[in-house]
Amino acid sequence: MIEIVVILGLVVYRVTRFFLKDSMIEEPRTWFYGKLVGDMEKQSWWRDKLYELLDCPYCFSVWVSAGGTIVMMQFRSVPLPVYVWLCGSTVALVIWHFLEPE
Repeated sequence: MIEIVVILGLVVYRVTRFFLKDSMIEEPRTWFYGKLVGDMEKQSWWRDKLYELLDCPYCFSVWVSAGGTIVMMQFRSVPLPVYVWLCGSTVALVIWHFLEPE
């Protein structure tokens, strides 16, 4: 079980970093953020929250981990998938903290 969590954590870290930091998709990410922020006078709470979700590796990795767990469950029986989801996210956050210091 620990191997699964470590592997999931590594996958979550990589996917999260790809979407939030990698230069390969920098132009589409910048365009999307610009569309999301849009006119500041017409800003809404859901846009603020979505921007926060997409700009925060801690928030984003929780949802990447959820998706990774769902995919993993389709190909292997995973006991206590909620624990695997949360542990995978935690491992990803620890990795992020040590590899991406601010």
